[in-house]
Order: sequence, then structure tokens, then C-alpha cells
Amino acid sequence: MIGLVGFALHVVVGVFIFFSTLVAPPWAVAALLVVWLVALYVGGRRWQARPWMAIVLPLGMFVVWMLVLWLGDVFLGWTA
Repeated sequence: MIGLVGFALHVVVGVFIFFSTLVAPPWAVAALLVVWLVALYVGGRRWQARPWMAIVLPLGMFVVWMLVLWLGDVFLGWTA
């Protein structure tokens, strides 16, 4: 059950990353999507052995997404 909730959260974070094209350049969104896909793969491989990872990975991806957008805004001048 925790694994399914984690994967649902992962999909929600993926939607946020996909729609960051409104703020970030395409190359940054593509890099974030690659990292998101790797996290999805890792979560899929480990969700039976370590179900808590299914919750931790989407939360970690959300933090990475926010950090990339904040750094892009502060240092690279990304604006909406």
C-alpha cells in the first residue's frame, strides 16, 4: 500500500517537472525528467524490498525540483 502511494506521489512530482517548462529552459526540464525517470526506475526496483523508498524518492525529487528552479532563478535569471 505504501508503495502505491509513493508511486502516485512520484507521478504528481513528474507532472510538476513536466510543466516547469513555463519557468525553466527545455534543457533543464529534460535533465530533471531524466533524473525523475532514474528515480522512478530505482523506486520500481526496490519497492518490494524497501517500501519506504517509494515515499522518500518522490519527496526527494520534489526537493531537487524546487532547488533547481530556485537556483535557476537566482543565478541564471529564469523567470515565468
